[in-house]
Amino acid sequence: MDVLVSSIVKCFSLVSGLDPYLLEVAWLTIWLSLASSAVSFAVGVPLGFFISEAEFPLKRYVVSSINTGMGLPPVVVGLVVALLMGRSGVFGGAGLLYTKTAIFISQVMIAFPLACGLTIAACAEIPENLKLTLRAFGAGRLTTVYYFSRQLRSTLPAILLAAFGSVVSEVGAVMMVGGNILGETRVLTTAIVSEVRVGNYDVALAFSIVLLAITFAVNHIVVSITGRNKS
Repeated sequence: MDVLVSSIVKCFSLVSGLDPYLLEVAWLTIWLSLASSAVSFAVGVPLGFFISEAEFPLKRYVVSSINTGMGLPPVVVGLVVALLMGRSGVFGGAGLLYTKTAIFISQVMIAFPLACGLTIAACAEIPENLKLTLRAFGAGRLTTVYYFSRQLRSTLPAILLAAFGSVVSEVGAVMMVGGNILGETRVLTTAIVSEVRVGNYDVALAFSIVLLAITFAVNHIVVSITGRNKS
């Protein structure tokens, strides 16, 4: 209990004092998480629409691969990215390992299957009579996506939040490809791990509170916008 009270006091002290360490780590966490989840959503949702409605060879295997990616351990993603961007990797010459770009790429690889797979699953719930009506009237792809989006308007925010949640809470892959470098690639999750390792449990808990606050704020903003659009 003493540690919890100490962490809350420490959290308010860091926030009210605009601690540079906290602000830097929190800002990098917010920026990377929002950017990677937005890109994953922007690419994964349209691709999910296409895969769901198109007929092509090996479609079943493509869907199975995406579903497998939804449950892929993030550390595996981190290992693959680290191997590709290491000195002996295909992209080793670009010098991307232990940079923000490497973290961004790994986060996109984690969130993209979620956005795409959840969209495919949601499209399966769209009434078949709507699909038949659109085909009967010769609706184009943009028109079809528009009507599908209206059907999924309550699901799309959940897909975005799922993508965001999968990356903002990630530790293993981020540490593996980012290196947890202070002032460069340290985010809230890896900062928590670092503070625990040196015994600063109050600081680690304070950072955890900030991470929870960021997650709550993003969820609240998305839900509020969705509720306003519905009304």
